[in-house]
Amino acid sequence: LRPDLLQARSNIQGDEASLQVAKIESRPQVTASAGYNIDPRDTGNRGFQIGAGLSIPIFDAGGHRADVRAAEASLAASNIQLDQLQKTVDADVEATFVDIAGSVDSVKNARDLVEAARVNLATSIGKYQAGVGIVLDIINAQTQLFTAETSATQAVYDYELARANLDRAGLT
Repeated sequence: LRPDLLQARSNIQGDEASLQVAKIESRPQVTASAGYNIDPRDTGNRGFQIGAGLSIPIFDAGGHRADVRAAEASLAASNIQLDQLQKTVDADVEATFVDIAGSVDSVKNARDLVEAARVNLATSIGKYQAGVGIVLDIINAQTQLFTAETSATQAVYDYELARANLDRAGLT
């Protein structure tokens, strides 16, 4: 669905049409015509005319063959460009899938770290209230919780960014 892939495919269709036109122009052309001649001033001068013609491109200095070869080369180049673009899109999509998988793991790990920091903070507060801990332990536990929550937020951001990159890479 990517616009550059759609453009490359339409270029191929245009090149195929150009090749067909070039091939048709290199063949002999048959023409036919018919008509009826009416002169209102002279009622006796009426007639029916029929004509046929054949045009064979013999002396064109190879122009028609060159046009066919150029159209074939253009079609081949467009096919190569589409193949290369498809490979690039496939690589982009695969890389973003890998990024998403890593981001999912990072989000899970960051959430586990936040939970561990909360337990650590609760334990530090409980020790302080029991008289066996100090305020510095609580402050350290709060800092660890803040750092863990910041890491979790960054992991979620990275995950959403990876999803957006996947959309941009090939699914839009």
